[in-house]
Amino acid sequence: MNEKITNMTIGNWYLVNGKPVKVTAENIQYVTTTLCQPILLTDEILEDIGFKQMENRKEYHYLKCEGREYPFPFFIEYNTSNSTLFINDGMIPKPIRFLHEIQDALRLCNIDKDINIKE
Repeated sequence: MNEKITNMTIGNWYLVNGKPVKVTAENIQYVTTTLCQPILLTDEILEDIGFKQMENRKEYHYLKCEGREYPFPFFIEYNTSNSTLFINDGMIPKPIRFLHEIQDALRLCNIDKDINIKE
């Protein structure tokens, strides 16, 4: 994989020397964008985040968010066949193929999931 990481966010996961590493305030000075590789989204990762496979539409995953300070529930859908992310039917204009990209998108929705990536 030759994808280049251009910025890093504390809390996001990347591959460093082939191993998954979560960026923290303590390790950010050692984990640089030149050392990092993105982690490709998989069904297992999507399920760990909280997405569920929709019936009769195997290429979609969704996450329904309720409560908090939101006056109404909203839906986030991810289409694995073309890497598109929808928030309440609005498509994010950039393909989301990597874990750190979906982490950033969820964070914009005030969702900060604790994700456990296995080596």
